[in-house]
Amino acid sequence: MGMKRTINIKVVSSDGGHFGYYSLAVARESCRDQPGVPLFDVTSLQCVRFCNTGYWPDYEASRCKRCPDDCVSCLPGHREGRGVRTPRCVLCPPPTSLSRYVLDNVSGTCIAQDKAIWEETPERFAALLLALGGICIFSLGICGFQWATPETQKKRDETNFRNGSKTYSHKTQQFASQANLAPGRGVLRGPIL
Repeated sequence: MGMKRTINIKVVSSDGGHFGYYSLAVARESCRDQPGVPLFDVTSLQCVRFCNTGYWPDYEASRCKRCPDDCVSCLPGHREGRGVRTPRCVLCPPPTSLSRYVLDNVSGTCIAQDKAIWEETPERFAALLLALGGICIFSLGICGFQWATPETQKKRDETNFRNGSKTYSHKTQQFASQANLAPGRGVLRGPIL
């Protein structure tokens, strides 16, 4: 006999006044007795030679046991306390949109690592960078517009005119030519009377 379990069932009447217990002994044949197929596969419910992906062979119990949730494929590991065998991962799950799995060869486990924001959703990260770049360009445009307003331009022209600077705006040169002054010097041009 391969595996034997006792299942206890409580049966209650429809009015809830009476109940009773039933015990069922459930067993399956041992796969040890069958040559070439020493393991019981819990998915196909038959004896097999190799376990499916996601299961590991426990030859002592003559059955395929499920790998841990964070492990795609595993092998029988070493014994820990009370003779319990823990499986060792050999293949981790594929990366998801939020994390990737890395195999730790020392402990035989898969360790989940969070991805960086640009790896999680590269499209959103690119959109964020473009939006920030657009905001910066817009802000620089506002600053340049403020710098080029008529009041600011007039103050700069007056300052440059007083300091003798040779940088004039078109309006300053027009004003100087109308006043018959040499630009930047405050001296009259033309014939001296």
